[in-house]
Formats: sequence, C-alpha cells, structure tokens
Amino acid sequence: MLFDGKIKTVLIFVFSCIVLSSCDRTKIEWELSDPVDLPAANVNLYIENSGSMEGYMRDGSSFKDAVFGYITEINKYVGKTRFYFVNSRILENNIPLDRLNETLSVGQFRQLGGDRTHTNLSNILKMILSRTNDSTVSVFVSDCILDLPQGPARDYFISNQISTQAIVSDKLKSCKSLSFVVYRMMSHFDGYYYNSDGAQKISVNRPFYIMLIGPWQLVSGITRNVSIARIPGARLTTSVAFAPTHEPIRTFTNVQGNENKRGNCTLLPDRNSNTYRIKLLSDMSSLFMDNKALMDKSTYKIEDRNVKLEYIEKIDNPNSPYTHVLTLSVPQQIKPSSISIDVRRTPIPIWIKQANDNTGHFIGRTTTGIKYLLDGIGAAYEGEDIAEFNFVIKRSI
Repeated sequence: MLFDGKIKTVLIFVFSCIVLSSCDRTKIEWELSDPVDLPAANVNLYIENSGSMEGYMRDGSSFKDAVFGYITEINKYVGKTRFYFVNSRILENNIPLDRLNETLSVGQFRQLGGDRTHTNLSNILKMILSRTNDSTVSVFVSDCILDLPQGPARDYFISNQISTQAIVSDKLKSCKSLSFVVYRMMSHFDGYYYNSDGAQKISVNRPFYIMLIGPWQLVSGITRNVSIARIPGARLTTSVAFAPTHEPIRTFTNVQGNENKRGNCTLLPDRNSNTYRIKLLSDMSSLFMDNKALMDKSTYKIEDRNVKLEYIEKIDNPNSPYTHVLTLSVPQQIKPSSISIDVRRTPIPIWIKQANDNTGHFIGRTTTGIKYLLDGIGAAYEGEDIAEFNFVIKRSI
C-alpha cells in the first residue's frame, strides 16, 4: 500500500508537469524606460530687466527672496547653474550665483544695457529657446506685460499670440519633449507702471511669473524635487503647464509585484478569480497635474474593454522613482493584443482669463496680455491626451 501510494504521488507529479507545460503562459511586454540623470542637467536663469521690473527690486519685496531661494534649491540637484538678465538681448555676466540676491537692485538693472524701454516677450522667448536643449532647462522670470503700441490693441494681442505659437511650434521640431511650467507669483511692487499713456507710480502687490522651460524629463525632475510653494518668501498663487504627449517613466508588475528587467513579466491569476491583475507604476510628475486629477478614474481612457482600471494609489515614499500605481485587471481568456492607456489633458485653467487685462492700464492684479502669451504657448501643443502607457499582451506555450 505504501508503494502504491508512492506510485500515485509520482504519477500525479508527472501529470501536473505535463498539464502545466502544455498550458499557455500569458505575459506582458513593454519598452524599457529609465529616469533621467538630473545632476547632468544645466540650468540657465533669465531675469527680465526692463523698466517695469524695477518696482520688484525694492527692499521688502518678496520677489528677490522667491527667485534667489528657488534657484538656490534647484542648484542642489543639477550640474551647472548660470544666470543672465534679458531684454532686447541676453546680457552675459560673470556674477556667481551666490551673489544673485545683491545683484537684484534698481541700480544694477539700470547699468546692464540693452533696450529696457520696450518688452517684446515673443522675441525674449525665442532667444531663451535658442539656448534650451535636451540637457538644459531655462528659468525665465518676468512680469510678462505685453507693451501696447498705439492703435487697435486686440490686433496686437492676437499677432503676439500667433507669433508665440509659431516660435514654440518651431522649437518642438528639434526638441520634441519641450515643456513649460508657469508659476504665477505675487510680490510687493513699489515703482512705475508703464503703459501707452505714460508711467503711473504705484505701491501695491503685483503678480510676476516664473517659467520652467525644457525637456519634460528634466522639468518634471525639478518640480518633483523642488516645491516653489515651500520656498521662504515665495508667494505662489497658481500655475499652468504645457507638455507634449509622451510616455512617462514607468514599469509593470504582476499581482505579486514581480517584473522582469528585460521589460516583460508573466501574469499570474488573482486568487479565487479568473482574472489577471497588472500593476502599472509610473512617475506622474511629468504630467504636471494635481493629485486630485491623477486619482480620478475619468482622467484615464482605455479603448480595450477587456482592460479595467480598478483603482489608483499614490506612492508616498519620497525615495521611490514612481509617484502612482494603477491596478488593472484583464480576463485570463484575453487574446494577444496591444494595449494603450491614455491620460486626458486637464482644461485650460480659468485663472488665465481672470488674470488678463486688455487695456494696458493698471487694473488691480491683472497682467496686460498674459492670456495671449499663454494661449500662444498652449496652442503649439496638439492632442487631447497628455500621456499614454503602452504594453503588449502575449501568450507562449
């Protein structure tokens, strides 16, 4: 009887091996992606030094603390940081970064040269973009006021919007990952507000803008490591971002959290079910979206009805290369196929319209022409989706 029992055990083992070897193995494959090396990046800081910016240079202005603090924090994570002033041209200097704060003064502004009487933001943007590449991030600081000439203002605004769109679109041809993050800041302003009627002396809180411009891989690395809202003295009010459709840094695992370093993993059935569960881990910081939108299932679009997004989790570990986990389910009977999960762009925020002024006169905390500048940048980016995650389901015997 004991011998018969051993024979039965061996037969069961052999039969199980035959069954398992004849069963299909389902796996997913994806292209490998690795985080960028942020310390290899260079950062160029450009501060507009037109006459309208002098009011931010007074003692007690949070402008100087915000800009100096922000670029100092960024400098911790990147390779080389330099700063320039800019108006009708980029003004070279050899001043070290640790002396930036003392350089932000009315006297220094007036001695630097260039045309400080008129601001051509499209031209400034073009000059900055010419020095922005796959290993360089530009930080542009300005009040972003469009100078109004005599004549129909609306025609001038639209012309600048189209010009800005053309400049950004042209840069996207050579730098396909080009992205913008625009912060609207607030600071005390004590100086002259210039418009087509002349100059008006004011002492109030005024907005200014800080733009991060560069490849999404580098820009998102900076935004993830440096929170401008936490810089002492910085008064962030709101922000907007523009990025091309891309596939963020990500990986996939099966239900047990296993992955193959070659970019594939074997799926395992979930316990007591006829489904496979797939975990998509991604660094969503490159989408420049708030966590509320990222945690909303309606943000994600999946064409294949066999693939279900079950839930989304935020990763709180600051040392993780990923920020979120998406748990997906597919039936075990699913056929080999290519799957795409798309992330919808968020609507253009209403604050851009509310912050805009079309008159050129001093009106509270508005900025003349800011809507047309930002709309011009945004119009260069096409597609309703900002991101896509792709993988392939395969079967092997």
